[in-house]
Amino acid sequence: MKRTTKSDAGTHRGHIVVGTGDVDVMRKWIMTCGVLPLLCVVAAESVLAQTADDKAGTPRIEVSSSQWDFGTIFRNQTLTEAIEIRNRGKAPLTLDATTSCGCVIPLFLQTTVEPGQSTVLSMEFKGVIKYGPTAQTLIVLSNDPQSPEHVIRIVGDVVPMFNTEPDPPLIIGRVYTNEKIRERVVLTNNYPRPVSLKLRENQNFGPMKIELRELDAGQRYELLASADPPLRRGGIRFDVVLETGLEWHPELKLRASGIALRPIYAIPFQIVVASNVTEARTREIVVNHAPGLDVKVTGVKATPKPLSATYEPIPADPDNPDAGKYRITVQVPLPDDIDWEQKPRIEIMTDAKEEAWRKITVPLKLFDVSAAVKMAPGQLAPATAPTTAPAE
Repeated sequence: MKRTTKSDAGTHRGHIVVGTGDVDVMRKWIMTCGVLPLLCVVAAESVLAQTADDKAGTPRIEVSSSQWDFGTIFRNQTLTEAIEIRNRGKAPLTLDATTSCGCVIPLFLQTTVEPGQSTVLSMEFKGVIKYGPTAQTLIVLSNDPQSPEHVIRIVGDVVPMFNTEPDPPLIIGRVYTNEKIRERVVLTNNYPRPVSLKLRENQNFGPMKIELRELDAGQRYELLASADPPLRRGGIRFDVVLETGLEWHPELKLRASGIALRPIYAIPFQIVVASNVTEARTREIVVNHAPGLDVKVTGVKATPKPLSATYEPIPADPDNPDAGKYRITVQVPLPDDIDWEQKPRIEIMTDAKEEAWRKITVPLKLFDVSAAVKMAPGQLAPATAPTTAPAE
């Protein structure tokens, strides 16, 4: 293969000539030529191109590391690492950076590096992301034409300061208003030194009583959550805040969640009727009750007419105990045919022993679609809009 290359000695065919002053270039070229002739040509061209860049006055970046493995980090903890960036070129090197996550913060000691000089890139990782292994990237941007982007991988594991058993904690789930609530959470310290936990004062836990007990000084604790019947029907949701005494991680937060249902209940809690409906529709209500109860539906009443409803038992399904015990079929007329001033509703009668459980009321609510469409951004929905709160 004949190639033509211009150098200090002029133009030559069939071989490559380098200037007498390029000793380092010649050494690299000769070492490569000892492998394969083709590689010899390619390597020589690459080296000479780099040398030409240097003579033309271009920067050349050299980064001391391409990965930061920080091991483990606790939630809310901050770790830092520094790497060296050197300019091996013949012109000033300008630097910038971009990251894959706001949890990574880059800081250059200098953003312009003169030829032959170096600077330090400080990387800060904040453990504010979800628990588990993480892999982020920091890309160093520069005016080096050969390497405008240099990727640095940042890997490690975000772990909680305390493990909880069960995990997640305080998932109360579904309970009934006539039941007790008794939940226990064990917290085990992962931090390398003891941590003294205490309940923050003046917290509102609703009907729940919360206690924190130390099992092993600074290492293991138990959190007890309890409530006695009758429970208030509806959602159970609150936070338990534990103070740690650590400046960088002042508190732990455990979220409790669940729902308290009457032992006999109907789903949905209400029937929503859109104002733009153009034909009568059929809606279903499912009646269920807590395990162990022997309760039957004895009748239904729809008010006012022409609203109507019928009921029938649902065949038992051993694989799905939550399928319901009775199905209420409601014939909903057109919105204009319903007298909304009479508070339309479906009343379901049962043979329960407790008087409070002998009637379940499912109201109908009108949703004014035209008013909702006309609302400006940020306005509240009209008063007749559906809600998720169970009706009494």
